[in-house]
Order: sequence, then C-alpha cells, then structure tokens
Amino acid sequence: MQIQIDQTRREIKTHGTYAFPVRISCKRLSEYQGGAFFWHWHPQAELTLVLNGQIRYQVNDRQYLLRAGEGLFCNANMPHTGSRTENGDCRYVSITFDPKIVYGFEGSLIQTRYLAALMTDSRCAAVHLTGQTGWQQPVLAQMEQIHALSDAQEATGPFRIQILLSQIICALVENLHPQKDAQAAAARDRERLLAILTYLHAHYAEKVTLADVARQISLCQSECCRFFKRLMHQSVFEYLLRYRLEQSLTLLAQTDQSVSAIATQCGFSTPSYFSRHFGAAFDQTPRQYRAAHQQKTVYPTETAP
Repeated sequence: MQIQIDQTRREIKTHGTYAFPVRISCKRLSEYQGGAFFWHWHPQAELTLVLNGQIRYQVNDRQYLLRAGEGLFCNANMPHTGSRTENGDCRYVSITFDPKIVYGFEGSLIQTRYLAALMTDSRCAAVHLTGQTGWQQPVLAQMEQIHALSDAQEATGPFRIQILLSQIICALVENLHPQKDAQAAAARDRERLLAILTYLHAHYAEKVTLADVARQISLCQSECCRFFKRLMHQSVFEYLLRYRLEQSLTLLAQTDQSVSAIATQCGFSTPSYFSRHFGAAFDQTPRQYRAAHQQKTVYPTETAP
C-alpha cells in the first residue's frame, strides 16, 4: 500500500465529506511498502497520535521521533513523510480535517483572527506533542477522545468531534501565538521546495540534470544542492531515485507491462539498474513484488535482467 498522489505530490484521497470534512483512521506503518509513507501534502491539517511503537516523522526540514502516547500537529499544505524505526512497527491514529470544521465559513471572525495566522505562520508548520508541557496533555487526551468517538459511532459523535477539534486548535493558538505572514523567508523556502518537487514529479521519466532543477528556482547548481539537502535531508538525486521507485510500484501491481518497460517508463537507464535499486529499497525483486501484489498470474515474457 502507498498513498495516492498527483504530480505535485498532493494526496488524491478525500478526507471526509463536504458535510463533515474529517477523516479518522487507525493505521500501521507495516501496511506501507518499505514501512514508510512517502512525501505528500494535502490542504487539510492532520493530527497524529501514536498508540504503540515509534514513528520517525518529517515535516519540511524538521524531523521528529514520536513515541507511544505522543502526537504531532501537521499544518495544512505541509510536505511530510513518516517511517518506522529500528524498533519495529508503529500503530497510530491519523485525524485529518479541513480547518473550516472549526471556523465555519470564509471570512468568519474565527478564521480571520485566529486560523489565518495559524495556517500561514511557518513556525507552526508542525508541533510535537509530548505531554511534557502542561497545555499539551489535554490536547493528547482530546485526540484520544476523538479516536474513541470514531469507533463508538455515537449519534452525537460528529458534533463532539467538532468541539474537540475546536478545543485543540484553540490550545494551539493560545500557546503558539501565531502571527500572519511571520517568517517570510521560511514561506519562500517552502515555495521553492514545492517548485523543485513539482518539476521532478513532472519529469522523472526523463533525463534530469542539476542545471534543470536549479533553473526552476533561479539558483546556481551548488546553492540549489545545499538548499534541497537542508530542507529534505537528502540530495536531489537521492529523492529522485526514490520517487522513480515509488512510481514503479503501481505499474508493477496494476499493469502487465514488462519489468524492462516499467524501468524505462520510470526513468531508469537499464532494467538491471532498476532491479538493483529496487532490491536495495524494498528487499525484494520487481517480480517478487508483482507476484505479491498483482492477482493476475500471466505476464509478458521477459528476459531476466
């Protein structure tokens, strides 16, 4: 399993409904290929509560280690990824919600005075909720209540979930003191990062050079390398390699194209180069992955790389 995204890395899956834009789900990292969900973003905010195990979570350039009982607030439109640690699997609750569930309608006092600042202040991109700070303990308890309500299917459950989300957002505003348009440099960095990611996602099947990437944000090649490494903790081409491998997963599972054709379609110069990196990333060959994830048993004849 992997998160379904478009070319800009925006998640395609809907989060709740128009009438109630909240989605609550309990997940395990082992459900994702490689024990990690890949980089993505969505216009909804997200609360994560770890039930057991640990998760290594990254939002923009910040990394967090979440342990059992801890949580994280990830703001809307923030690129994020998560992976398990050497300690094994992690079971967690994800609560994604459109901020309008709190502020009601465009132009409301709650939106213009409070939510607009929280959603745009780069200092509030993510908040690690450990419970060690006094105000965070009630927030974690409220997240647990939301999880319990989602399982209980009570008649007034949605109403109570809306109240709890409002209390959580209120606590964030009261304690983080967000300011609208604070830290313009951080906002510019985020725009530049999204420009690079959008370019890589649109051209991953082609030959990509560092000059091509640097041109997207009007920086020299060396400065572009340093910028990407600072925000993503990996090089441009390490990220591109991983993204190409991600794209191959869907093709292997949902099509009968040959491994050679998939390698070419995903930007790999040779099938053997593709297979070598696929094995290093997922601890299995492309054919083994296909056999485990594709129900069809008849495939085109291929020459082993």
